[in-house]
Amino acid sequence: MKIRKLGFCFILSLLIVGFGFASKQTDVHATESIKINNTVLNFNNIIYVDMNGNDETGDGSIENPFRSVDVAINKAEHGDCVFIKAGKYRLKSMEINVYHEAGIYGQGKNLYIIGEGRETILEYHGKDSKRRDGALFGSMNDESKVINLSLDFYPGKSANYSNAIFTACRGEFHNIYIEMKGPITASYVYYNNAPQDKPSIYNSVFKFSKAPSNDYTGNPHYINSISNYSFDHGKKTSTLIKDLTLDELKNDESTINKGVGLNPDGKQAHIGVYGGEFAWDWEIPEDLSLDIEALSYEILGGTEFETYVVIKGANNIYAEDINITYDTNLFEFISAEPVDSSALKIYHQETSTLGQGRYIVASKGVENGIDGNAQILKLTFKAKNINGQGDIGIASGLVADGDGNETIPSCLSKVFTVIRYVNGDVNKDGKFTLGDLAIAGRLFESTSDTWGDYEPDVDENGSVEDIDLATIVQLILDNE
Repeated sequence: MKIRKLGFCFILSLLIVGFGFASKQTDVHATESIKINNTVLNFNNIIYVDMNGNDETGDGSIENPFRSVDVAINKAEHGDCVFIKAGKYRLKSMEINVYHEAGIYGQGKNLYIIGEGRETILEYHGKDSKRRDGALFGSMNDESKVINLSLDFYPGKSANYSNAIFTACRGEFHNIYIEMKGPITASYVYYNNAPQDKPSIYNSVFKFSKAPSNDYTGNPHYINSISNYSFDHGKKTSTLIKDLTLDELKNDESTINKGVGLNPDGKQAHIGVYGGEFAWDWEIPEDLSLDIEALSYEILGGTEFETYVVIKGANNIYAEDINITYDTNLFEFISAEPVDSSALKIYHQETSTLGQGRYIVASKGVENGIDGNAQILKLTFKAKNINGQGDIGIASGLVADGDGNETIPSCLSKVFTVIRYVNGDVNKDGKFTLGDLAIAGRLFESTSDTWGDYEPDVDENGSVEDIDLATIVQLILDNE
């Protein structure tokens, strides 16, 4: 997701509802969803916009999107979402007087406008307008929302009142990066002679090229927002005046966990676009689970192999109670040990029941708590020399954090394939090939202490002879 700069609501207000009310091309209104972090949003219909779309032949579907934002908004109906894929889009000037067109203030389509964050950039040029101020007057009702966009706003033709951002706006704006592009003579954070206006602006970033004029009227509400200049009117909650680049903002200690509300992980919200319910670039933690991992899930019969008990999505975990199961027709249990004995210890284990094992493990010291994904135990098995597939998995488990809170994780398993080893497969790769014959030829008349991991003695009489090489050749021919 990528970013730009200021010039926001009247464009977005324009964007949201002040466009023409074209009828949809379909009467089907099946519920569609978009998930942003942990939040699922449901709509009558989702209309897609893509830089590679086509306004003439497109129908707004994900397979055949529109090219222009304004076309998509015109096609949208009440309850729809316009989803704008990554790219830079130049907005067209659409002179719509809300009070005349809508008849009642705030009336209009209830729409969501959603982008892909810093990579979805909307660009508006005030000079494209026929009006002196270049402002787009649109209606945005209480239920409409604009989420995860960047907006570049360029000034209009007039030196005065040319850069009002919010006009005739209600509804909500979430995680918007707004940059007012210069040169600018006058700029207003909010401008409209309507005291009932009350947009709510959450987790947004305002970047002005010069100090803006004050809020004019109305009652905008800023929550977890940040700007490089101050503006006076409206309710401000956790609004900072600080000049930061987006990359600086992402790692700025004064904005991390300093807002109101919650981040997607349930912790106190950051200030700016990287925080809040619709935070940019948020990495959703994996669900807490216990699973089995191995370097390979194909095992040669008769050989020992290692598997690992792993925990995923951990947060401050200090103890685990793990019950494993394994297929006794294919596997023989050998041993269990902590992956890192300096950090973890098995304080109890039960292996008396064939096919099962229980391990109670604890971390040793505050510095050895587990976060994210980590290997806990190394389990060693031996594969029986028969062909087959069998599970090794976590039957059940319980974990606890450093404050003693217990959680039951998801418990998973893996399927392992055992390939029977047959004498003559000298290099134990599960095949009879010329490579096997070559290795046996090199080791002809040698003793077992020079064979290493190879098995060239097909008849198992202690030496490599003609009969061994001849048998390997026959196995190659039989298995071509």
